[in-house]
Amino acid sequence: MILHIFNSTVVSGPERLVLPTLAPFCASVKLAFLYETRCGLKSDQPVDYARSLGFDPLVIKVKSRWDREAIGEIARQIECRSPLIVHAHDVKASTYLQAASRLLNNADKPKLVSTHHGIRGRRGLKLRLYERFYSYLVLPSFDRVLTVCESDRVILQQRGIASERLLCHRNGTRSSSFGLSERMAADQLRQNLLFEARLHDATDPILLGVVGRLAPEKRLDRVLKVVSKLKGFNWRLVVFGSGPLEQQLRGLAGSLGIKDRIIWLGYRANAAIEVGALDLLISLSDAEGLPLNILEAGSAGVPVFATKVDGIAEVIPSGEFGSLVLAEQSDSEIALELGRVLASRPKMIARAEKLKSRVGAEFSSERWLSQLGEIYGDLLIKKDSHSCAKLFIRTAT
Repeated sequence: MILHIFNSTVVSGPERLVLPTLAPFCASVKLAFLYETRCGLKSDQPVDYARSLGFDPLVIKVKSRWDREAIGEIARQIECRSPLIVHAHDVKASTYLQAASRLLNNADKPKLVSTHHGIRGRRGLKLRLYERFYSYLVLPSFDRVLTVCESDRVILQQRGIASERLLCHRNGTRSSSFGLSERMAADQLRQNLLFEARLHDATDPILLGVVGRLAPEKRLDRVLKVVSKLKGFNWRLVVFGSGPLEQQLRGLAGSLGIKDRIIWLGYRANAAIEVGALDLLISLSDAEGLPLNILEAGSAGVPVFATKVDGIAEVIPSGEFGSLVLAEQSDSEIALELGRVLASRPKMIARAEKLKSRVGAEFSSERWLSQLGEIYGDLLIKKDSHSCAKLFIRTAT
């Protein structure tokens, strides 16, 4: 059995990729969530999402930033279930797993894997310090360290993570699943959004959109400032997601005079499909790992306008596949470039088609799963007689 550990209060990129992709392997994969009691009912969201996919997840209550009882419970679950691999996702889950592994008998220890979901996107001194602690003191004890983009792999290598343990495992999306039913769902949302707009405008607006957690690193504040400078276009900005900055961002939209042009949809379980309702996806992050929203837009055939940072530049290596701007450019400069892009719809569509082909070939969840199977297979080469592990590896590869 392979155990995955998450510490999350929202369903974001890691959960939207890992959980649906591993759902067919419920028999050989177990999920555990560190349930932050201080966050209240918000911590229910990822647990409920896992259950909706057919998992029966473990819920380990965490009552403080460093909860020894929770660490002991992780160790007890490992001793009881004897997983061959424990795969932790990001800082806290990996730190707790490392502490729990120290409580185990060496003969019974599973192989440890950690995925670092984005390095440069940590904002604020505390989060950056946590990430440095994780990089220098936690990750070196893991058997495999995975990053979601090549630029993050280079950073961790420079920080001293042994190259033979360090791999780039790029995110993927279920590109093959965007068929007729998914297109119908996206078109239904689009019609609903346009119907509401027609109550105020004589012509249909351009539907711009952002998808993601409303947190500082996503820079939705900058998106609002940029679209407020657009001249000569009838547009609406559709916001998929929730997060700690929502009220602040709503206030900013009001102060910019664009409150009535923003559609706040909140968390949407089908955002990966409904992104297909947009005319253009916008991502103006200062830093990213490899954002799932870019891949989902590509899979749905939606053009992308984004900053050329980290994993985004790996998905969109040139203007052939999407429209890129530099994070260092001013809001006014980015708004001018956005206007030029919107004025040439045929070019937008041509880029979207090429991005769709690229995502299907290079960033599918099938490819992600196959690579994960290879990573696990390499770790279990001396233990591959275990039937569950063999089934997972054989199916994934």
